[in-house]
Amino acid sequence: MHHLPSALILAIFLSFAMNAGSQTAPCNSQNILPKHQLHPNSEDFTKPPFHVDVERDGKSGTRLILTNEYRLPLTAFVEEITPVPDGQEGGVEHGFYLVDGLEPSGDLMSPIPLGLSTIRGVSHNAGRADAQLGVAAVVWEDGLTYGPDNLVQRIVARRRLSSEYHQHAIDLLETGLKEGWDANRYASVGRAREEEWHAMSVDRELNLIVELPLQIVVDNLMRVRRENPGNADRMAKMLLETQLRQKEVVDAGLAAMAGSQTGTSTGCMK
Repeated sequence: MHHLPSALILAIFLSFAMNAGSQTAPCNSQNILPKHQLHPNSEDFTKPPFHVDVERDGKSGTRLILTNEYRLPLTAFVEEITPVPDGQEGGVEHGFYLVDGLEPSGDLMSPIPLGLSTIRGVSHNAGRADAQLGVAAVVWEDGLTYGPDNLVQRIVARRRLSSEYHQHAIDLLETGLKEGWDANRYASVGRAREEEWHAMSVDRELNLIVELPLQIVVDNLMRVRRENPGNADRMAKMLLETQLRQKEVVDAGLAAMAGSQTGTSTGCMK
């Protein structure tokens, strides 16, 4: 299993907190409804409303440039690497890589608005001409999708797991605040739950760090225990607000996809 260092966890938390400030107030996921009216099926477009450029460089590797051409932000996509048959020895293997802007990360810090692009370096291709790089599936803010259903469902599965992970962190914080836990109690219970749920292992298929929200919460509460134990209650309230907002964003994305019309394609935009 692969794990991330604590320093990176704190950096990710700070990124989450900054992004959370611009979101709406927390609410229960059961009450979230899609905020957009019914959108067109992606098959109704003469071409999918996004554009892909691939820049190759023998020294710096390959870059994928994905531009959103739809009126609402592009929230997630699946990148595909396809080796050319009978390619040179040492070529890349066929694979998919899922990127979701609803969970800010180094891959995509936020959804892509109309007319803007994201640029991703693809180090595992390393500029080789014997592999094709493209985008096999895309999801927009209103639930409009492009691509084969099995890849779109990976995005759905990732968001469901992400929502569940946020809920685990929320449960820990709400229980602690209700029962008046001190910093030591938060740390001991949090560490036990991390071990139980194998926090910080990596789901390669979904490109998702297992129980990352819980790890962020526990690491920050342990830092409070070291530096200012009396501040545990205040920190728990701040972390709870952040987790509720982040879960709301993910749940809204799921709700939009639940009512979406999926346009399927056997091809890949390159």
